[in-house]
Amino acid sequence: MSTHSSISQPPLPLAGRVAIVTGSSRGIGRAIAIHLAELGARIVINYTSKAADAERVASEINDFPVREEITGKGPRAIVVQANVSEPSQVKSMFDAAESAFEAPVHILVNSAGILDPKYPTIADTSVEDFDHTFRYILDTVR
Repeated sequence: MSTHSSISQPPLPLAGRVAIVTGSSRGIGRAIAIHLAELGARIVINYTSKAADAERVASEINDFPVREEITGKGPRAIVVQANVSEPSQVKSMFDAAESAFEAPVHILVNSAGILDPKYPTIADTSVEDFDHTFRYILDTVR
């Protein structure tokens, strides 16, 4: 009887998949990026202005235990700055993902948004400004 025991690792349903999560340097986007990475996806951490926050998220993901079926020899997460309201920057983000992971993007999560500090609550936001914000969000999914 063998005394060698093998501990099986949980299956990774997103192994081999590449995900872009916009607005993933903090908040809900960060949580989504980490969860997708836990499921095996390789992740593009997208940010607009807080590079240090994005780098922390990527570092956290890249510190996950090594699983060859996820990364081969590459990273689990990369950081890409892009303003998702600019089509050329979105294209560059997809190109960076495909180049870094040598695979197409399979998953896109749009978590980026805008916040105008002059309107701290929805109740204080005019209909016009709310429409502008909502249009920005819709434009990121087109």
